Amino acid sequence: MSAIQQQRKEAAAAPAAAVAVATAKAREYHGDRTRRVLVFCFIAWAIYIVWDVRLHVFKYPHVQARVLRLWWSLALCAALCLARAVVFRLARPLGQLVIKAKYVGAEREEKKDKFATVIFKLIYFCFASYAGINLMRTAPWLPPVLRLGEGPFADTVEPVWVGVLDYEEHDTSMHIYYMVALGYALHALVYHVLWTKRRNDFWEMCIHHFAAIFLILFSYVGPYIRVGTLVLLVHDIPDIVSYLIKAVVDTKWTWLSVAVWGLLVTSWGFARLYVFPLYIIADCYTGGHQAIQGHPGLAPLYFFMVTLLSTLQVLHMWWYSMFIWMFASYVYSGKTVDTQQRTDGKETWIIEEPDEDGSGSSSSSSSSSSSSSSSSRKDGKVAAKAVAATAAAGAARRPRTRSQKSKAF
Repeated sequence: MSAIQQQRKEAAAAPAAAVAVATAKAREYHGDRTRRVLVFCFIAWAIYIVWDVRLHVFKYPHVQARVLRLWWSLALCAALCLARAVVFRLARPLGQLVIKAKYVGAEREEKKDKFATVIFKLIYFCFASYAGINLMRTAPWLPPVLRLGEGPFADTVEPVWVGVLDYEEHDTSMHIYYMVALGYALHALVYHVLWTKRRNDFWEMCIHHFAAIFLILFSYVGPYIRVGTLVLLVHDIPDIVSYLIKAVVDTKWTWLSVAVWGLLVTSWGFARLYVFPLYIIADCYTGGHQAIQGHPGLAPLYFFMVTLLSTLQVLHMWWYSMFIWMFASYVYSGKTVDTQQRTDGKETWIIEEPDEDGSGSSSSSSSSSSSSSSSSRKDGKVAAKAVAATAAAGAARRPRTRSQKSKAF
């Protein structure tokens, strides 16, 4: 292939590459703006619910005492942030020992950071699940499918919704369990916004953290503690396996990753795709709707919680399909795939690059630099290459003078 033909092919491919880059940037910009609008709309809706709760719920007994206990969650949030920092420092050296040797340099440092973060969350959910099981095993509203053996309420199970106005008294341990869960949700939001590097699902995770906070908050202030404790229990137990597989996926023990993945799909399928929709959400649609009859002021809070729980169930089905997809990708390629690909606020570019025969093949080029200057340099290089290739092709198409022909020979 002559140099002129090569220049012509580069010139033909460069505009397509530049258009692909510009299209990807525009799509990412509009998508990011849409996500921000959704986050702000959700926060505005939650503020309206807070105002509605203030007007219609605060007049009921025991609400004032529960609101005063919310200050505990702020202290627990600070304590969890401190504990996370300590565990992070202690777990990074362990990550250096168990992470695969093929990860080197900056990639290895990133894997160690991820391993240390996952270890903290794994420890938390182990303790939270243990506390929830001990606390709920004697609860009269625990569904039979979750009972571990014969308990005092094995034959008679009380409904989750006992009436909106029935503010029943609970043990101090129940309030502590709730405040720890709220403190963890607040700490997760703080870390996500302030100290976590940007990924391509940053705004989606913001919605997730806000939804968790408002669900715990409103179920505690409102008369929905029975529903809230069940939701926490069926989420905390599968999260143990979720973070366990994240801890072992980059280690040397591939067989352990496969075994933990089997536990993951089993626990998720049972707790979040079977118990959660059939025993909790279904009761919310039936018993909860009957409980608010005659109390229209409490309807906005009820519909807010039901909407969030239903949205959470849709996310469960989506995440479960992603687990299956990741395992299929691992079996096919032998590599683990992170669906939360880090982009540090940058987009993933899909560029059509020419093959040797001139046909285009799709390849992914991700801008994952830590500063915006590297992205601008990359854009400049792409644009300069496109301009240079176009100029070269134009020069090749122009008729050459007699002196240029003599020089070529």
